[in-house]
Amino acid sequence: MEFGPKGGAKMIPKGFQVAGFQCGLKNKRKDVGLIVANGPVPTAVVVTQNKFRAAPIEVTLEQLGGKNSGLAQAVVVNSG
Repeated sequence: MEFGPKGGAKMIPKGFQVAGFQCGLKNKRKDVGLIVANGPVPTAVVVTQNKFRAAPIEVTLEQLGGKNSGLAQAVVVNSG
């Protein structure tokens, strides 16, 4: 178990690493996160039901349906 900057515990499963970065999306706080597994792991995604989906959603769906169907090794998340 690790401890965050304000003393709160962060539970990180074995075989995973996490990082947060400040990239300027939000003022003065970490706004991009990275979750990395030691190897490919089963992956699922929940997306909008809207008929129009943004390009990042389409790319994500293409990647998960390709050669390594249902597997991923890293996820990038943003708060913007």
